[in-house]
Amino acid sequence: MTRNKLLKLLGLANLLVFSFSGYASMGWLPNVVHYINADTPLSAPQPEIALISNNFQESSLIDWHNFGGEGYIYTLSFQLAGSNEWVELYQGEQSYFATANTLASGTYTFRLSCDGVQGCPAEGYITSTIDIVQKPSFVNAEFDHQQQSVHVYWSDLAQVAGYTVEQTADNGQSWQAMNPEQGTGVEYQGDNYSGQIHTQNHVVLSNEVVTQGIQAAKALHKQWVNAKKTQASGADNTRQMTSSATSTNSAYEVGSELQYRVRACATQQCGEDEYSKVLPIVNLNGLISDPGFEQGQVQFEADVGATLAIDSSAPINQQKSLTIDLKNYGLVQYIHRYAEEDYPILNGATITGRLRINSIDKDSRISILPIAYYDGYNHRVEGQKLEFDASDIGRNIQLKGAVWLDSEDKPENKIKRLYFSVRLMDEGSANITLDDVQLYEGGGLAQTDPTLTSYYSNYSGLVKTGWSQFYQPNAVYHLEYKERKQSAWQTFYKGVNTEFESDVPLETGIYDFRIACSGIGNCPEPGYVTATTVIVREPYHLTVKVDDNKTYLDWSETASALGYLLDKSTDNGVSWQPVTPQSGDPQRTYTANDGETLTTLTVFDTTALAFTGVATAGTKYRVKACRWAGCKGRFRVSNGIYSFTEKPLTVNNFFVDKTSIEPGESIQLFWERPDNYSKDFYYQLHVTKPSGDGYPTVPRFLWEDNVKVHAISRGRDTGIQRIGTQTIDIRACNAHGCSEQLQQVEVTVQGPPPAPHTFTVDNANITVRDIVSFTWTMSPNYQEAVTFNLGVLKPNGNDFVFLQNSEATKHNRQINMPGKHQFYLEACNADKGCGNDKAKLNVYVSGVMQSGNTHYVVIATEAGVRYLSLIQVNDEWQINSLTEDAWHALDAYSNFSLSSYSVTVTDLSQDGLVDITLSDGSNDLVLIQNSDGDFVITEPDGVTIPLLEKTEGTLTWSIIANAESYELQYYACGESCGNYIEINWQPAQPAQSDTATSYILPADEVKRAYRVKACFADESCTAWSNVWEPLSKKKIIYIHTDLLGSPVAETL
Repeated sequence: MTRNKLLKLLGLANLLVFSFSGYASMGWLPNVVHYINADTPLSAPQPEIALISNNFQESSLIDWHNFGGEGYIYTLSFQLAGSNEWVELYQGEQSYFATANTLASGTYTFRLSCDGVQGCPAEGYITSTIDIVQKPSFVNAEFDHQQQSVHVYWSDLAQVAGYTVEQTADNGQSWQAMNPEQGTGVEYQGDNYSGQIHTQNHVVLSNEVVTQGIQAAKALHKQWVNAKKTQASGADNTRQMTSSATSTNSAYEVGSELQYRVRACATQQCGEDEYSKVLPIVNLNGLISDPGFEQGQVQFEADVGATLAIDSSAPINQQKSLTIDLKNYGLVQYIHRYAEEDYPILNGATITGRLRINSIDKDSRISILPIAYYDGYNHRVEGQKLEFDASDIGRNIQLKGAVWLDSEDKPENKIKRLYFSVRLMDEGSANITLDDVQLYEGGGLAQTDPTLTSYYSNYSGLVKTGWSQFYQPNAVYHLEYKERKQSAWQTFYKGVNTEFESDVPLETGIYDFRIACSGIGNCPEPGYVTATTVIVREPYHLTVKVDDNKTYLDWSETASALGYLLDKSTDNGVSWQPVTPQSGDPQRTYTANDGETLTTLTVFDTTALAFTGVATAGTKYRVKACRWAGCKGRFRVSNGIYSFTEKPLTVNNFFVDKTSIEPGESIQLFWERPDNYSKDFYYQLHVTKPSGDGYPTVPRFLWEDNVKVHAISRGRDTGIQRIGTQTIDIRACNAHGCSEQLQQVEVTVQGPPPAPHTFTVDNANITVRDIVSFTWTMSPNYQEAVTFNLGVLKPNGNDFVFLQNSEATKHNRQINMPGKHQFYLEACNADKGCGNDKAKLNVYVSGVMQSGNTHYVVIATEAGVRYLSLIQVNDEWQINSLTEDAWHALDAYSNFSLSSYSVTVTDLSQDGLVDITLSDGSNDLVLIQNSDGDFVITEPDGVTIPLLEKTEGTLTWSIIANAESYELQYYACGESCGNYIEINWQPAQPAQSDTATSYILPADEVKRAYRVKACFADESCTAWSNVWEPLSKKKIIYIHTDLLGSPVAETL
């Protein structure tokens, strides 16, 4: 009990207290506390409850005078504004309430019982009200190099009016308010802040807004530098950053890095700031010399289980691409290795590119991500994984991933290697194509996203894991794991560290790891960051078969194995002799390096051997896998001698993870190899369904055939939909027949209908007023009577069902609202209701809306939705791009009408970019997308922006009618041409005539990009021209994501 608590309990709160403990170290006073009573009698404390806002930040504390005296029972409750419910917090004798938990933001009224105490109100309790405003748990920021904008987003808080957002570009010396766009904020008046606040928990700050903040910071920084020259110190009334020191270096480059802070505002006041990490603004420096593979360079390195080839038969872009075959956890990587003397400190790494999945097994996944290794402590960090599966076959996928790196200038933050990693996550196979890939030094993240690393294959069973510090320092991380066939998660590690290496080996199997990250920015669904490790302490099988005068050995191909050691025993395993590769045997000699010793190994480079002679009773073989680090695993010992021509024995250990499901619900099936397994075996799975109503006519039918893996997951269209108890059986087969004995499991199916089997639309890309036709079917395996509900989530946010309880299987609908329409279809039946799963599809509608003399163009495609405003002033059109937030702030769907202009989405310039033609029947207006992804206007009477090109050593550009001058800018891009930061463009020097339409390029080695615009007498200017770059390069399409990383748009 604290001293003050003791005083309160004793009723001595008004005593004068002198403490001499501070002088005890002087040796001449004892360490005592003297209590001196006043002459006047003590009056009984009055019932009151004092609330202090700081007592609710990191924990919760409420205390009061012990006005009830000894033995009095207090009851403390609270009521949240807007609620009529009182929630009891505490009941007991102590005169305070304390808990490590915090209360959510909001306006709280606390009441404390005082019945029977002098001074207590007639109601029998006292009350006090306070605004509790918590900080956001995180603030993240991401710089979009292509759009030159910054995404800032933070954790959303309940019961708050909004948020303030501020930016610093001078290391916290000054902060500039980032006010909300129209419709995304409100005016706020509170005790400690008055002004605009954001009503959303994210904002996209345009280049113009960010630049304005930087310019304001530069002006303030200049004033500060001048003031430092004339006085030793000066007052600064700007609200200062408290989490880091302000800049004291007059040479500090203002604008080279940004930081953001956000605070929540409740009814009466705003809370404390939460800060993002510093966001350095750097160019992206590409490391892959031939990103489009047009020079025929493979560049990537293939690990075991992967082969690479340049493909010119079906490239994604231009003439060549890279085709990759993967099997059994195969791995392909581009590795950039730095010389030790050149280890850089980076703020991140970024990968981009194009991917096409040509084929992949049903139960396999492809994982693509950037990886970095720090030098100081050999720490491996991963970016968040981009994962793809069989549902992505045939798609051309745009890739973009990033990893945050610590750029603080410390030796341990130097980077020794960067990776562009492509991995097959399972034992199946896949064929994929890559093009236009790049691994960049630099990134746009201001924070480390939640990531979890575990080495993808392991022979020892000792697993090393690591994760980013995505929580606050000293926070406790709970790392869980389970073997793939298990259902329950177990604790692997719990503590404050960000890496852990087990000292107890795990057995052979596939292990999944996870750490909870819910509430942290970019935490994957459903609230966990995950990793997978395949542990192969021994090959999965070794089978010995005989036929005529031959002995055949067959063992499983082991992930990451460079070769295998083989031993033989003729005394039933009592003693062993090595079997070494002979001339003609597939073999490999290499030097293994386990980090401590180098060992030269000669191993079999095959998983099948044949020997002359028949193995006799007592003969056994054993095999061990070897990798770059050596042969650290265990031997797999053969379990008998089998006939080469016999059919497979019974499958072992067949089981299902769930025995009761709803129709179409996902299940996982696992099994182990028959005792005489060899790699020519495959599996068949049959299903026996209830057939009391005559369907199906053949109750037992073949469900899956030619399965080569030992676990499958099936659901929805590939799942079990028939109501009743189904029996699934499995057998192994080869050229000689199938297992005589079946292994079976039962699954009971009950509940509402599954999602419809098919749901299609005749045209997913249309313009307003077009009619689309939807069709759908149920799976033939689902035989119950159903009706359908068809609904849509419209671009304005309205969600409604427009077709209800219908037995129809098609529907036509006209769409009159531009934007992305998300349609959904659910099946229902009378006794079980509607299914939880819905079939979904999107329809992208482009169109033009009008308000006064302003036309708003909505361009909707699978890549995302773009919003443009067009206004005609003095016979000239002006064009502006709008963010999604700005568009919705206009409430256009309620306030605007459809324009007389029709819209056609095409590619007039045949450059892979979207172009727009607007027509009102008599006039056409064409919007061309330039290389920066921006739209410019072209009218029939001529081009309205200059076109820039190079002839020998001179740049020239087209003449624009009535232009009075031209402004030429350059960008010193070095090896990063194609990635431009707006604030780094500079006027071309030396100055030439501003009316010239040509420019002689400098005769130096500096690589520069150029752009030009025309300006007129009224000081207006055209948009910037195309960018001329010193090196020709393939167009790279960048994927633009929303605040959670989901793709929403793409530009070149």
